[in-house]
Amino acid sequence: MVAPDGTIEYITPSVRGVMGYEPEELIGENAFDYVHPDDRSMVAEEYRTTVEHPTYQGSAEFRFEHGDGHWVVLHARGRNLMEAPAVEGLVVHSHDVTERHEYEERLERRESCLRRTTEIIADRDRSFEEQLDALLSVGREMLDVEYGTLSRLRDDQYVFEAVAGADDAIQAGDVVPLSATNCGRTVSREERLVLENVEAEAPELAERAGNREMGINCYLGTPVVVEDDVIGTFCFYGSDAGDGFSEWAETFVDLVGGWVGSELESRRNTERLSVLNGLNAVVHDVTEAVISRSTREEIEEIACRRLAESDAYEFAWVAETDAPTREVTCRTEAGVDGYFQNVNISTDPEQDEGVGPTGRALQTGEMHTVRDVFTDPDYGPWREAADEYGFRSAAAIPIRHEETVYGVLNVYADRADAFRREERSVVEHLGEIIGHAIAAAQRKQALVSDAVVELELKVPGASEGLGGLGSLADPVHVDRMLSLSESEFLLYGRATDAAVETVESTVAEIDSWEALSVVGETPEGVAFELRLSEPPVLSQIATLGGAIETALVEDGDYRLTAQFPRGTDVRQVVDALEETFGRVDVVARRQADRPRGGLLLGVLRVAPRDVRRGRRRVARRHPAHLPSAPPNRRAEATGDAARPF
Repeated sequence: MVAPDGTIEYITPSVRGVMGYEPEELIGENAFDYVHPDDRSMVAEEYRTTVEHPTYQGSAEFRFEHGDGHWVVLHARGRNLMEAPAVEGLVVHSHDVTERHEYEERLERRESCLRRTTEIIADRDRSFEEQLDALLSVGREMLDVEYGTLSRLRDDQYVFEAVAGADDAIQAGDVVPLSATNCGRTVSREERLVLENVEAEAPELAERAGNREMGINCYLGTPVVVEDDVIGTFCFYGSDAGDGFSEWAETFVDLVGGWVGSELESRRNTERLSVLNGLNAVVHDVTEAVISRSTREEIEEIACRRLAESDAYEFAWVAETDAPTREVTCRTEAGVDGYFQNVNISTDPEQDEGVGPTGRALQTGEMHTVRDVFTDPDYGPWREAADEYGFRSAAAIPIRHEETVYGVLNVYADRADAFRREERSVVEHLGEIIGHAIAAAQRKQALVSDAVVELELKVPGASEGLGGLGSLADPVHVDRMLSLSESEFLLYGRATDAAVETVESTVAEIDSWEALSVVGETPEGVAFELRLSEPPVLSQIATLGGAIETALVEDGDYRLTAQFPRGTDVRQVVDALEETFGRVDVVARRQADRPRGGLLLGVLRVAPRDVRRGRRRVARRHPAHLPSAPPNRRAEATGDAARPF
């Protein structure tokens, strides 16, 4: 019972449980002195109306100071009984509605949080980055923690992409080891992680640098998934979780984290579509441009320039292999200056520099890509260059036509996960277009130009296992070969008397060598004719558009000089011969003029008798620009080594 001025005249004993006071502590006190200052004027106005209008029944909800100092929420109803002789005052009934009030406040906060989140997501006037910042602020406010972040994985590093924080301890762009964060566990388990008290629930994480240095003791985070891959985390953390993280809060973080992943995936697909549209235009442009170019250099230069000028890629360059050293050398580049001078690339799989996309493409003749240069374990030798030149993914596309690999086209993008799906197919097709254009240009060159590439090759120990030829002390020169029929050949050469005797003894040992005749004298000895019934391995060289100029067997080694059209892939020539001989060394490479005479052929192949019979094939003389018989593969089938004369 309260007097008109607010003085408490009587209060029931239940005040002990509700307000934390003994009745006598409040009797004689003015009730308004215990009302929260922010609620006092509202309560006083309602009370005054009740005093002035006897029929009015006042009602109010307000905060009242509890006996221990905290605030409880009371719902009070009052009646004016001043005219009642037994009362002569105002009767006020109050009860504690703190829990209901807190629940309603939580609902209001959640409703506000959802409304703001929906508005942010639906606001297409904001950039994705602005949406992220706003969502992190909403989540941090709702959870009442110091930090909210979206982070990406980069190998074993954790990159902060968006940050909402109470201070500047973390900023967008910061990079820390993944092992220093709680997010490492979120990523490894690929599921939501909830820690209301890190020290109590996960003491092994409490000592991680991020927690220890920043005083982090609570964490709520969820993985961000794009195309079934965990690419980062959406998380909130701070020093104290208060009353803990509710199920609703956990669900909210999961839902928003899911939206972030979906949006990133949608942006990636949109970007791919844009890239494909631009790339198709580039391919069309390159196709139109290269068919009008007359040299390989022009074709490669225009292709690199068109790719570098597109919005999809940073820069491009074309490379080939230096056969003797297996080092990769740059032929042309566009969109970058000096990149190749800062990197070392090889085709040797035993070296770290030989297992990147370029080396593998040249080794296998197949396209190789790197989705993220900062996470690919084989891209270590070039990671600093990637950071310096600003690219995230790379592709090495073989430039090939039929079985010929001319080199490799290298293309770089500033986005991760480029060169996948349709984009990969289009870029790979571009390598084929360039290869076809180069082949056409070289065929044209072969018809009108006398310029050729001359290779001097050495096959160590090639005469071993071929009767007495393995013990030849003097050289045997092979000058030319004539085809008598589909199964008979005449081979003409020069040698000393002793060497001819060795060759003659070998004729008796090998069935496919029919007969040896001395046909004249030479300054060093004699000229001979060897009748053969087995096709030569020279078809391999002819297939590549080449022809043998000279051949020599000396000290057990087979040496030959062969000429090929300008621009021929030397590595491919060596690889083709090594399929037969096991090892082929490039002694020299030089430019030369095409000989005016006919081709001089000097390679013989010997197989076991049971293979030779019924499977003979003729390798005729072919000009370099005409198609030739396919390479003889019988040694592969029988395991027998190829043996030159």
